[in-house]
Amino acid sequence: MTIYDIAEVSINDQQISIGKGYLNVHDADNISSWDVDLFDDGRHEHLFDELVSNKEEVSLVIETKDGSSFVGRGLPTRLDSSPLGTTITLEGTGDLQPM
Repeated sequence: MTIYDIAEVSINDQQISIGKGYLNVHDADNISSWDVDLFDDGRHEHLFDELVSNKEEVSLVIETKDGSSFVGRGLPTRLDSSPLGTTITLEGTGDLQPM
């Protein structure tokens, strides 16, 4: 598995300011097996909750801290809230494309 630290992410063309984020590519030879974990301090909890409730694919543009950029589509699958913030997981629904 290859894990990238996310610097910036856009969901459905909306830039999201996140505290932390990780792009997890499960198999470098199979770029269709990936997911994204985003942590927020609470500013986007309503948006994250709405994404998971709608159960619809979203478009993602991901820029990593090492300078890589990717585009893909993901399905919001999990939302966890705690006093520290909100975490959302989006499962990749197809190939992740480098930009």
